[in-house]
Amino acid sequence: MSRSNTRLSAQLRRTGAVDGAHHLANACSSAGQTAEGMEALTEAFEIVGDRDERFLEAELTLQIVLSVERLRSEAEGYFLTAIEVARCQQAKAWELRAAMSLARLSDDRARPL
Repeated sequence: MSRSNTRLSAQLRRTGAVDGAHHLANACSSAGQTAEGMEALTEAFEIVGDRDERFLEAELTLQIVLSVERLRSEAEGYFLTAIEVARCQQAKAWELRAAMSLARLSDDRARPL
């Protein structure tokens, strides 16, 4: 998480602003910063639990599911790149490892969340 996001996250934590953490997660996700968005969503869920502010809990849950899907899409691209690099290097063990990871990811996608 960037330094400014960390400061904002700490401020949201102090004030218990679930809605602010929710918007931070949206902004991170829109900027292609999926991991940072997940951190903000985790922070928002902690606030929900600490403060019993449940009015956005359903929306936060939906955002987490969508973020996980984005992360899976990103992971698929990285696995495909790893397979191609391993093939170019004739590194059969690394190719197999990346292919197995990609297969597990595909299998996970076939199962409902």
